[in-house]
Amino acid sequence: MDLKFIVSGIQLENGVESTALTIGRSFFKAGAEVFIYKNYLSTIHGRDTGTAYYQIRISDKKLWCSGDEICDVLIALQLGRKKGELPLAAANYLEKIQPGGILIYDSTFAGDAGFGEFAAIGVPAQAIVKKLFTGEKEGAINLIRNSVMIGVLFELYGFDNGSEFVKEIYGKQFSLKKEIMEKNLRAYEAGRNYV
Repeated sequence: MDLKFIVSGIQLENGVESTALTIGRSFFKAGAEVFIYKNYLSTIHGRDTGTAYYQIRISDKKLWCSGDEICDVLIALQLGRKKGELPLAAANYLEKIQPGGILIYDSTFAGDAGFGEFAAIGVPAQAIVKKLFTGEKEGAINLIRNSVMIGVLFELYGFDNGSEFVKEIYGKQFSLKKEIMEKNLRAYEAGRNYV
């Protein structure tokens, strides 16, 4: 096994780091070798001027580097701005998806996209979270929906132990915020069930 995932989004807005670390830590807890590479652009907070990404390499052999920047799966966390338009977090990195790879993106506003060389899986993550947590603040929904995307990824790869590890990781990450932990776990399970 040698897999590479890229998690992309707007730096400081989309929870790129926590999503990437949750994925990496989960595979590490399962016994895989994990190498995480952070690539970020200089941005001014509050402006849609650039995207950041983390590359996560997972292997059953010892890893010494992140490898090339071609990935098996691109997970785009940023929402599209207009109906039918892919967000920058997806559009900026499409060339990094290898033929036969997968793009997972939030299709709440973008709609479904079709590509020839790789599969595009539109997940209405924001809509799923809004349905789960009616009345939740927009900022919280934006971060909780990342758990939906993690659930989709783990279900696609048949990572059955992922739920156990995500629960443990969220338990530590949100140790003082049990309600937030529970919401993220529910969103994660909704992502698994979506696939």
